[in-house]
This record gives sequence, structure tokens and C-alpha cells, in this order.
Amino acid sequence: MTTFDLVTQPWLPTTHLDGSHAEHSLLDLFEQAHEQRDLAAANPLTQAALCRLLLAVLHRAHLGPTGSKAWRALWRPGRFDRTIPNYLVCQIEHFDLFSSTHPFFQTPGLTTDSPTPISKLFHELACANNKTLFDHTLDDRPLRLPPAEAARALVTFQSYALGGGKSATSRTFGAHPYFGHAPLIQGAAVFIQGDNLFQTLLLNAVYYDPARPNHPIPRDLEQEDLPVWERDATRRPPGEYPPAGYLEYLTWTSRHIRLLPEPEGDGCFVSRFYMAQGEGLSLAVEDPFFAFRATKAGVFPIKLQEERALWRDSGSLFDFARSQNDAEKHQHSSMNIKLINGVADDLDDLPELRCSVIGLANNKANPLLWRMEQLPLSLELLRDEALPIYIKQALVWVEEVGFMLREETKRLAGEILTAGSRKPDAKDMARFATDLGTEASYWARLESLFRRYLVELPEAKDREGRQCQWEQETVATARATLHDTTENALGYSARELRARVMVQGRFAASTERKLKSHNRQMETKP
Repeated sequence: MTTFDLVTQPWLPTTHLDGSHAEHSLLDLFEQAHEQRDLAAANPLTQAALCRLLLAVLHRAHLGPTGSKAWRALWRPGRFDRTIPNYLVCQIEHFDLFSSTHPFFQTPGLTTDSPTPISKLFHELACANNKTLFDHTLDDRPLRLPPAEAARALVTFQSYALGGGKSATSRTFGAHPYFGHAPLIQGAAVFIQGDNLFQTLLLNAVYYDPARPNHPIPRDLEQEDLPVWERDATRRPPGEYPPAGYLEYLTWTSRHIRLLPEPEGDGCFVSRFYMAQGEGLSLAVEDPFFAFRATKAGVFPIKLQEERALWRDSGSLFDFARSQNDAEKHQHSSMNIKLINGVADDLDDLPELRCSVIGLANNKANPLLWRMEQLPLSLELLRDEALPIYIKQALVWVEEVGFMLREETKRLAGEILTAGSRKPDAKDMARFATDLGTEASYWARLESLFRRYLVELPEAKDREGRQCQWEQETVATARATLHDTTENALGYSARELRARVMVQGRFAASTERKLKSHNRQMETKP
């Protein structure tokens, strides 16, 4: 009988404190978490999915932490006690990847008309007619995965499966609904990182009380909140359901899956699996790891966008309390950041933190890109309520300057295309401006400046002065970007030279007026 026990077999990649890499079992990882720097999955989506799985184990074993007192009690020893390892040993039969009765994160006995190549679990690999990011693997030469890699792919896919298309019909349940998105497709997940994996897991362990109906997400108190490995192995029939609670949500079965192991020597590999649409969420869940921002169309989770770096929306990350402003009353940071904001004043041993934001951008269920962005998360930023206001003002400023740069670039395009002799076509102007790459270069150059700003702002004795410095740096960056792109992309005809000189001079004058106007407003503030 083929088995692969996730509790005792190595499958979780980590980086040790000395920089070396290894794979660990669930048991070893929790026993040695204080000696590990972090998870070390090559794909950031896997990093996010594995972290949520580990958190589900932590919350279930401790039935909490239910509040700040319980959280501090877990934090103070600097390492996990025997509670989680003891729990894992008791549940070991439910963590077998190939069990016939309780296959981990799968549906026992699931069959469809034909198995699917294992490459379907990877967004970056080709399978059948799906669009992919990097690969052109052929189905007639299927990918073969060792059990450890298959386990990581399974956990990742349950969190990041893309919807769209008709599901296979299974012999277990009959007809299935069309494929729907897995939970983490809806936004970009925010994770806090400490000095080691023990700290990282606790820093993301939001308060969880199984006896309370909204802690941390709405739940049905008539149902027991259980993670996937403790739920009924036969699974519910296809349909939409509310989560029984946070543990069920963290381990949501977005796909009915059964891996098909193929013995080879003393081990096995996986090249095929059965799959059909799993359980859909019948209600919108405000994921604790999402930060939300207010727009004119409503309030939405921050998402990864192909053309927009996530740091531009970081004002929502640092919005620790819901705004009283009607337009922004639902905008707020993720729950893990708000948790650390709540305990920062009472703990002197908190490390310098980092904030990782992980997301997958897609268009009509086709993956476009994924990315992990990291920002420094200063303790002073958590403790000082005024700092998030400065950050929001800084982000509003760069957007305004970016808009001015975009409009000036369009005017440049109009000058080049028509020499002022006729009204330029709006689509031609927009296409020309995009091809120049001015705006894209502006945002790329600002990213490192913004990271430095986040580090320096809490330490600045004169914060108004640091804010003015940021505004001047932003304008200087915009001017340099316009100069460089026009110098490099345009030729030396009379029309192009004239347009170049006009647009650079005009933009310098308009940004100088903006700086002076803003400085006057600051001087007249009470």
C-alpha cells in the first residue's frame, strides 16, 4: 500500500537561520520553528498557501489564541511547546497523502471519466488548452512529481485554483457546477515576517475563538469548526456552503481532488489525478489576510494588478482602524497587522518586522502573473497613530504627480503626431504615450525611494520636513523620467526637438507651481 505521511515525512521547504535549506515534516517544522528563518517555497503562492495551512494546524491545536492574553502566552517562550506536535501525532492517520479513507486535502474514491495530468496543478505549466505563464509542457510527456512536491502543489491549488469552464462529472457526486475561484484569488494576502518561523507564524495567528460567532470570520455555531483533515472524508456534494468557521475557511476544499500514486522502486511518483469542482462559498468572507481599500465603485480587497505595483495601495495596509469618513469607513488593514498594532505597546521583544504581500493577477481565469512584494513594517509605525496619515498623504501626492506626468506625456504624443496642426486622435496619443514608457518608468523608480521613506519617516525628528523631502524627490524623479524617456525614445527632427523642449519646460514649470502651492498650504495650517 502506497503511503506518504505528511506528519513525519519531509515535504515543507525552509531556510535555516544559517542560510542553509532543507525540507521538514510537519512534526519537525513545529518543533524547530524557532531555528528556521522562514518557509522557502520557490513560488510565492505556495509560500502563502503553506503558511495558511500551518496556521490552521496552530489554531486547531491550541483552540486559539482567543485573545491578547493567550497570544502573549504563546509568544513569550520563543518557541512552540508540545501542544502542536502532540496534536499532530493524534491526527497522523488524516495526514496521509494517499490514504484510501482520508487522503489529505482530497476526496476519497473520487473518479471522473478520465484523469488529469498533474501539470494542471501548476499555473506556470501547460496542460490541455489552458493558457500558461512560462511553459509549454506537452500532455503526451506528462510531468512526474515526487510525493513531497505533489503535496505542496495540492495545498497551493486548493488556495489558488482559477475558476471558469465546465467541471468534470464525477462518479462520486454526479454533475458538478462550473469551476469557481479558490479563496485567495479574490485579493492579495498580507503576511508579517519576524526573525524566525516561530515568530512569523504567531505574528499571523489572528485571534480565534471557536465559541464566538465572528472571531475572526462569521461562523455557524450549530456546526463544529474543523480543518479539512478532521472533516467527514466523504465530503459534501457539490454546491455552495457557508464556512463553519475560520479553520474550515483556511482549509477550504475549492476542488474535489484525488491524487493517483504510481509505485516506482521503494517510493512512488504522481503524474495524474482526478479533479472536479469542489465547494463554493455561499457568502462573501472578509479574509483576515486581505487589506481593503475604498474606491468610487465601492470597497474591495487590494489585488495584484499587472500594471500597478502593490506598494501604491499600501495606505490600506497601514490603516489600522476603520475610518470614520463615510467614503472610507470600510477601508482597513489586514487583521494580522491590526493584531500586532494592538500588542506592540506591551511587548519589548518584538523584532523588526517585514510585510509580505502575495497575489495572483488573472484575466478571465487566465493567469497573468504572480508576485510577492515586501515592505518594512516599523514598530514605531505600529505605535504612532499619526504615521499612517503621513503615508496616505505621501501616496496621494505621488498619484497626483503621476497623473500630471501621464497628461504631459499625452500632450507630447499629440505634438509629435500632429505638430499642432490638427486635433490628435485620443487612441493614437494613448498608444504613443504607453510606448514611450514614461509612466511605467516613473513608478519603477519610485519603489526603492518609497521603501526608504517608510524606514526613515518613523525615525525623522522633523516629519513635516521629511514629507517635504519626499515630495521634492517625487517631483525630481518625475522630471528625470520625462527627460530620460524623451531623450532616449525620440529622434532629432525639428518636430521632435521642439516637442521635447516644450514638454520638459512645461512640466518643470507645472510641478514647481505644485510644490510652491503645497508649501504655502502647509505654512498656513494651524
